[in-house]
Amino acid sequence: MVVDADGHRTLTQTVVVRTGQPLRLSYKLQPLPARLVVSSDNGGWAYLNGKRVGRGGFSRTVAPGIHRVKVVRGGYKTYGVSVRLAPGERREVRAQLIPQLAVINVSSVPKDSSVHLNGRDAGYTPETLRVRHGTHTITVHRDGYKTLTQTVVVRTGQPLRLSYKLQPLPARLVVSSDNGGWAYLNGKRVGRGGFSRTVAPGIHRVKVVRGGYKTYGVSVRLAPGERREVRAQLIPQLAVINVSSVPKDSSVHLNGRDAGYTPETLRVRHGTHTITVHRDGYKWWERSVRVRPGQTRNLRVTLQRQKAQRPRGRLAGSGARIRHRPLAVMIENHPNARPQSGLDYADVVLEAPAEFGISRFVAFFITRDAPVVGPVRSARKYFVLWAREFNPIYFHAGYSPGAPAVADRIKLTRTNALRDSRAFYRTSDRVAPHNLYTSTSALLRAERAKGRGLRSGSWGGLRFKQPGTLLGPRRVTSARLIFNDYYYVDWRWDPSRGVYRRWMQGSPAIERNTGAQITATAVIVRVHEVYRIAGDDKAREEVQVYGSGKAYVLQDGRMTPATWRKPDAYSPTLYYDEQGNRIAVNKGGVWIQVIPQYGGVRFE
Repeated sequence: MVVDADGHRTLTQTVVVRTGQPLRLSYKLQPLPARLVVSSDNGGWAYLNGKRVGRGGFSRTVAPGIHRVKVVRGGYKTYGVSVRLAPGERREVRAQLIPQLAVINVSSVPKDSSVHLNGRDAGYTPETLRVRHGTHTITVHRDGYKTLTQTVVVRTGQPLRLSYKLQPLPARLVVSSDNGGWAYLNGKRVGRGGFSRTVAPGIHRVKVVRGGYKTYGVSVRLAPGERREVRAQLIPQLAVINVSSVPKDSSVHLNGRDAGYTPETLRVRHGTHTITVHRDGYKWWERSVRVRPGQTRNLRVTLQRQKAQRPRGRLAGSGARIRHRPLAVMIENHPNARPQSGLDYADVVLEAPAEFGISRFVAFFITRDAPVVGPVRSARKYFVLWAREFNPIYFHAGYSPGAPAVADRIKLTRTNALRDSRAFYRTSDRVAPHNLYTSTSALLRAERAKGRGLRSGSWGGLRFKQPGTLLGPRRVTSARLIFNDYYYVDWRWDPSRGVYRRWMQGSPAIERNTGAQITATAVIVRVHEVYRIAGDDKAREEVQVYGSGKAYVLQDGRMTPATWRKPDAYSPTLYYDEQGNRIAVNKGGVWIQVIPQYGGVRFE
């Protein structure tokens, strides 16, 4: 006989039974013991039914029934549970101890400083930290202040209050002045031309003082640890020179540069300045004037007339009369300026490279008038030197660096339309700067009002031949002048009218006043050294003026190989054939074409 039940010991008994004799068997099975296994990730003492039995846990055989389990560790909440075990059962209990946190309250001056707990971000002051009991490192930091670090011991149930006052780092103030002078900090002189000082955070007063300049002053607020650079730009304390003259409307130059027309007020820095007053027909007046900062000087100039010279109506050897003093006008050739006005009316046109591979013209009006001339643009040094050959009045709108000084040195009479605009106007059909115009009548009227002489002048070394005289050994019906990779000009002979017709980049060149194609009775092609000015932001070019070079003269459908020569600034450019003889050209519209040495000429 076997009696078996889960969780109990098995009973086995052998019995003898007889017929008619009932047998009663009663068994009390003995329960098997249970096993209880307790563990804790956080360690601590383990208790079973109130008795401490192991550190970090235990594994025990116990009687079936209810057992009390407890795990205790300092700094953690006590873990407790009751476990009912059936006979023979195995149960595992994992005690997860929950830390019993302490509190640290951190505040600082200034507030909003960053807080780190044991090297990790923990927020900004004021901040409440909940931590386990034990030792912790608190760091408080703010830009511009010294960092504070403290190690503290906290216990459960004992809040800790930490209050810090951060010490500001010193600031650095650096002051410089391009113009020198004494630098002051908070009213105290500390350096010449500037200083570099460590200062306390806050507001500081900076001042830079130099004679002849307005005092520079500024208040600077520096945050802790900040570095600030202050650059004092001293503004000159200007003096005033009032220049008047008899007659008025005389040109004024200040230190060799255009300064306007009398009466004129000049604002200058302190020191010595050279004032020049000039008017055609009068002797030049020049004086050095010394002025102090803030001073006003009045100069009243009476110009002395020069001895009058008898005007010449004919230049010896030129073969052509002069109606009035040549008017030399700078005209641009930007695509937005085409077609131009007045070129087909000019007696002489000189074209040369200017900037970005674009050419520019100076047109000389000597015997013919033009109702509209333009667009008027700026001067270049080499155009100034070539224009001087005609002893003209030279008109331009602005100038490149160096052009005014050259004009003054060679005593070229000129009018800058950007300073004296009485003969000029802008149109609304084009945008500036491609819309500044004038007329020959307006120019003559304005110059006459200034008292400038209008009966002198020359043809700039040109010599004219008698009509019908054929010169040139080679017949040429067309010529292509190549300025650069994308700009070229064609001149094509028209025998029916005895003129050359001008084409630009494959299209007829048009005179805007009439709508007709521009023509010339003679075309002089000159080859010059041309080079880009290094570092020029507008890609301006410089052109050889003095010396000699190859040339070609086109007229009457023929071409004459030639040489051009110009020895100095005061001599005209002359043209010689291969036998050394001066070349004469047809009267009418003469075009002088200056092409670079890297360009080319093709004849057909």
